Amino acid sequence: MNTFFHISPTILGVGSVILPGNFGRIVKLYNPSSVNFDILTRETIFEQVRQQEFQDKPSRLDCLFLLESLEQAIEYKNKHAVWNVIY
Repeated sequence: MNTFFHISPTILGVGSVILPGNFGRIVKLYNPSSVNFDILTRETIFEQVRQQEFQDKPSRLDCLFLLESLEQAIEYKNKHAVWNVIY
């Protein structure tokens, strides 16, 4: 069995299940007047590029983001998600 790490701003309890697509579900709730407009814009651009150039790859909006090592998780957290929690 492989061990992976996930970084989330949400406090999760023991036994919590994070389903693929949860990130996309949240992004789809954003709108142009929201505080998270920059995230919506970024993900819209990423999805357009994926559809044009990488049709064989899954959409980020349907994925679950995992890291393969604690070191990778710490590095990602420190660079991109300092307030988040590593699971």
